[in-house]
Formats: sequence, C-alpha cells, structure tokens
Amino acid sequence: MVKSIKYIIFIIVVSTSFQLFSQNIEILDIAVEGLERLDKDDIFRISKLYPGSKITRGDEINQSINRLWKIQRFSNIQFFLDKENELGIYLKIIVNELPVLGEVRFFGNKKNRDRSLNDIVKLTHGQVVSENILFNAIQLIIDKYKNDSFHNIKVNFEIEDTEISYVKNINFYITEGKKSKIKTIVIAGNHNFPIDGLFNKNRLSNVLKNIKKFKWYVPWRGKFKESDFLEDLVELERFYHNQGYRDYELLKKEVIYLDNKIEIVMDIYEGNKYYYKSFNFIDNNKFSDQELKDVLDIKEGAEYNKDKLDFSINENITSLYMDEGHYFFNISKEIIPYKNDSLIVNLRLNENQKVRVRKIFVNGNDKTIESVIRRALKIYPGDIFNRGNIIESMKSLYMLNYFESVEPEILTVSDNEIDLGMNVIEKETGRANFSMGYNELNGFSGGGGLEFINFLGRGLRLQIDYQKGLQNQINSGIGQGSSNAANFESFSISFTEPRIFDSRNSIGFTLYKTEQGSQEGYSEYDTKNIGGS
Repeated sequence: MVKSIKYIIFIIVVSTSFQLFSQNIEILDIAVEGLERLDKDDIFRISKLYPGSKITRGDEINQSINRLWKIQRFSNIQFFLDKENELGIYLKIIVNELPVLGEVRFFGNKKNRDRSLNDIVKLTHGQVVSENILFNAIQLIIDKYKNDSFHNIKVNFEIEDTEISYVKNINFYITEGKKSKIKTIVIAGNHNFPIDGLFNKNRLSNVLKNIKKFKWYVPWRGKFKESDFLEDLVELERFYHNQGYRDYELLKKEVIYLDNKIEIVMDIYEGNKYYYKSFNFIDNNKFSDQELKDVLDIKEGAEYNKDKLDFSINENITSLYMDEGHYFFNISKEIIPYKNDSLIVNLRLNENQKVRVRKIFVNGNDKTIESVIRRALKIYPGDIFNRGNIIESMKSLYMLNYFESVEPEILTVSDNEIDLGMNVIEKETGRANFSMGYNELNGFSGGGGLEFINFLGRGLRLQIDYQKGLQNQINSGIGQGSSNAANFESFSISFTEPRIFDSRNSIGFTLYKTEQGSQEGYSEYDTKNIGGS
C-alpha cells in the first residue's frame, strides 16, 4: 500500500509540472531526508537523478523510484514536489532505510539447538533485514519442526534496538508444543472398500502409501506432510477410477491437529460401478471397427478403468496409425453414461493423410561422425513416417553405448512432409585399466590396458593389453640362497571395424605375444608364443 501511495505522489508531481512547463523541466535541486548509512550522492547515483537533469519523457521519476526499490534497502520511498518556479522544480526525497542485522537469538527451542536453527534461517550479521526476510525465516523454522512431527509449532519475532540506531537484534520466540503423529484416519462413504483388512488387497490403507497411522510396533509411521497427503488424495481418486467408479468425488478433507496426535477425516462419494456397454468408432476409413476393437484390447462388458482406457486410446490406436505414416492423426473420446451402470464410449478419429520423412539431421555428435549414427537408424529420408522405426532407431543408438541420451525431434514441413532430428549427448567411451598382483608361479605381476569402443569417432573398436610378471629373488644372510619365480610377459592388440564400408559386414584382427619363463630360472624366457587371428 505504501508503494502505491508513492506512485500517486509521483503522478501528481509530473502532471502538475507538465501543466506549468510544456517540456524539458529542469530539476534545480533535490533534498534527501531519512538517510542513516547511505549519503545523498548514493541516492543520486542509484536513482540516476541529479540536480540539473531534465524531465523530458515524463517517466524519469517513475524509473528512479523503481531503481531505488530494486536495491532492497528501503522500507519507504517518497518523492515530493517541494517548490517550483519559471526555471524548474525542486524535489524532496524521503526514505526509510531498512535496518541491518546485529545478533539472532532463539528462545524456547528445546528440540533444536541455536546452531541448527541458524543453519536453517541463514541470517548473517550485517545483512539488511526486511519483513519478507523475517517471514521466510519463520517459515523455515516452522517447516523444520513440522518435518520433525511438531505440528503445533508457533514462532514469533521481536526486533530489538541496539546502541547503533540502524542495527537491530532479532529475537525468535518458539513454542514447540508436543510431538504429534497420525493416530486416526476416518473415511466416510467407502462402502465397497474397507480402510484396513488383512486379506483384502484393495484396502484403502494400501492406496494411501504416504499417510499411515502410528502404531507402537511400527514407530516410524505416522508422520504427516501436506504434500504427501495431497499426493495420496490423487492416488485415491485414481484408484476408484480404475476400479470402475467413474463418479468418485472427494466431498471433504480435514486434518485435525490435537495436543499430541493428528486426526485425518475424509468424506467421499463412490457412486455406481460402471461397465463398458459399447465402443463406437467414428470417421475411421483405414481400419474397420473390428480391427480397432482388437487393437484397443478392451472388451465390452469389462469394468471401467480410466488409466487402461487412456493408454489403449493414446498408445495402442495412435501407434497403429503412426506406424502407417499418419503423423497428424488424432483421436477424441466421448463417454456417455447409459442407465445406472453402463458406459457408451464414442471415439472420433481424424486420420489425416500419410506423411513422408523429407530430411534426417543429427545434433550433438561432437566426436562421433555422422555416418556412424545414420547407419544405425531404421528410418531414412523418403520413407513413410513410422513411429515404431523411430523407436527402434533410438534403441539401436543406445546399443552402440556411445551416447548418454538420444532424443528424437520432429519438425513439420508441410501437410505431408516432416523433418526428423536425432539429438544425442555423447559420453566418454575410452577406458583404461591397471592391475597388480602376486602368485607363487609368477611372483609380482602387473599390467594394464586401453579400450576404445568408438575409436576416432568412427565406431572402430581398439583394445590393447599388457601384463608382466616380475622375477622375485630373496637373498638372505651371507649366503646366496634364492627363491625364483617364473618370468611372464604378454601383449595383445585387437581391432574391429563393425561396419566395413558402412555395410552390415565386419572385419577385424587380433595379434598377441606371450613369453613364459620356468621356475628353475635357466633362462629368462623358456616359452614364446606369437600369433593372431
């Protein structure tokens, strides 16, 4: 309300001035009152309004007010036309600066230490303090206590003066109350589904997954959170709609906070249970009614299930048409109650014409060359649009293991053409390994290797491995007693081109070399193998 009054003052100033002066009203001087920490030059600099500047457009003062509000240092800003003459106008600005924070103190907090609450409210010495900041701090404290099951928490604050006029201490007074958990859940109107029941899988306590009653043998239950409660209410509606009760309605919900317990009271209307009487298809030319009923996969006489009906319409039937090229296909449903327990479902189809793929473009492939991606696709330029082939293309690209994500993008070109984009995010595909070990045959051994599954970004596979066993000698005393382990060394390299010349044929080779010594140690290496495939 204060800000609105300031704007009214500004409008009066400007309208009055413009009645006296047609244009280029000069500000002869600006007086500023109410400053404590800032000075007059700060106000001029922030507002961009100075003695000697002129009002030409009519909104200069309005913009100055907004600039001063924007720095969030004031609780009140007022502009006045102080006086005027034939040369120009004199302005007065009166401001009230917001205080800065001295100390923060908490009283009445037995369950949370001062340090914990300070970490939550994040108020620091010297920061500017407004009512909005204090309101948010109180809300953070309340949320903390409610999360710990103290739902009767009350928090007030007091602004305390200090020796410095613009520095204020903030005292928070906390009334914690008692810890309270859900002890009672009452649902009225549930004639067909009990709240509890050991052998009833459709009991409502299974539907309310977040809101559970506290019991001594399950002490972790009973916590209440508003967002969890609302989520459960959505699931309760979904449950009834999927059990045939299309007219379900939540009539009342109430959460009662008592001294040390919470009661939840709900009143619901279940309505009648509905079954499908018939499915009628309108404006379908490509497929017959029976073909569409087979794809819909819901029998007449089955109980109403909203999720299954929506899925069958939006996935089964839509996929059927989109796999045949009808990208612009859409379908709308109309459900008509018949008598007390039946539903007539009318499905109106807008098939539209077939669509072809004009171009396919790839985005995000900084390392992988485009041909490697294109050869994995199952749809090509000039093909009839096919959603199934696009999904298979995404799977093929994921199977390459080069990408973190693959997202298709479809751009409409005309009524019978689209462009298809494959937006990919690449991931690191090179791997290095190193190992060390010890055994009696080879003594200490170690080695490592490199593996590239997308070498040079061309989909080539290159793997290099090297292992070496180090001879182990133990000298003891003056004598030259020794215990020898066999030397061992191996090296291998393999290379594969999985799609030579972008065909479906692959080619590759493996080369290896191993050298093995004996434990007697007559020579460094007794056995050598070199080979390949």
